Amino acid sequence: MEPKLRNNQQTQQGTKTGSGVTDPLAWATNELIRQVQIPSYTGEEAVFADYLCRRFEELGFPVVRNPVSPGRDNLIVGWTDNPTFALVAHMDTIRPNWEHSGQAEVHGTDLKGLGSLDDKGGIVALLLGLLMAREAGVPLQKLPVIVGFTIDEEGDGTGSLELARTYHPRYALVFEGTGLDLAVAEAGHLDVRIVVRGTSVHTGDFEHGDSALEKAARLVTQIDSLPLVKQFDPLIGRSAFNAISFHSGTPEVNALPDRAELYLVGRLGRGLSVRQALDQLGALGDRYDAEVTLVDTPVPGLMECSEPIETPENSPLVAVLQQEISEITGHTPRLFGTPSWTDAHNLFEAGAQTVVFGPGERGTAHSKDEHIDVRQIVLCARIIRGILTRLWRGDF
Repeated sequence: MEPKLRNNQQTQQGTKTGSGVTDPLAWATNELIRQVQIPSYTGEEAVFADYLCRRFEELGFPVVRNPVSPGRDNLIVGWTDNPTFALVAHMDTIRPNWEHSGQAEVHGTDLKGLGSLDDKGGIVALLLGLLMAREAGVPLQKLPVIVGFTIDEEGDGTGSLELARTYHPRYALVFEGTGLDLAVAEAGHLDVRIVVRGTSVHTGDFEHGDSALEKAARLVTQIDSLPLVKQFDPLIGRSAFNAISFHSGTPEVNALPDRAELYLVGRLGRGLSVRQALDQLGALGDRYDAEVTLVDTPVPGLMECSEPIETPENSPLVAVLQQEISEITGHTPRLFGTPSWTDAHNLFEAGAQTVVFGPGERGTAHSKDEHIDVRQIVLCARIIRGILTRLWRGDF
């Protein structure tokens, strides 16, 4: 069933018999509305993947399914099994914890809705960029390029892990909202569980007990004293741990809690390893009778951690992107480091020089105010057309 469209003045089809685009802004707005109004929560990407399959086939692009787990497939658009270059965006969105209508709202050139920025704006830019490149005469079927749409980016990253293992591209451009700047580095991360032990007694005799809750609270206040916090990465920012969950005790038993559990998320700049961060946190935990462990994932052999990564600024991929973005937008893109995990990590680990790039500003992602300016999607599509043209010319 096709999703309902809203604000018809902004969503006319704007196409020529499926091959070219006469009004890119209207086309991109219409396409993004359709995509936003198809739910694709992590683990439930199948209906949206089916839509993308139909859409690419309608527009004359070959699509294959890259199975990841039962009922969950990546989609691969392209004409080669041995790509030099991969353009990658993810299909899944977070599951909202707020009241969510599932509808897209259009206000001028701004489109609001879950997934509009993260990451369906990037998907629309890729689709439009392919159409523009084909219309410009780029022989896409001769390029060593795949366009990959992954599952599970907001979860365990199994989609990009499978794509990287299957295709091993030399270069990868991963689409996330960067405001059309270039993230040439990515923070390392680790999710940590801390269990603090104490001694439970009746609250009337608290002097004879040892409250795990109070010890855990004191531990949290000392996190900013860790040596890693003093390290500043000019691309990523400062390294840090943030407590996002804190559980202990119950008022019903009227006793000091003998156990408290913390969940911390760490961000690591270049020059710091997961092992170093875990050792520093473990030393702090020892002072409070606490056990510090990495969080594991449902995927055998995977932990909730990754090392910082970086693609050299003199990489051919970075040079081509800088040139093309400058020509299309009129400004030289800022080079920076993304502070959170993306699919770029798995592609980098498989040997690809990897850059994160895309339309929209990431600040509203994962919130009820998520939105994107569709004009940036159109600019991004033009940049994609230019990159594919340069690849055909042999610029990298």
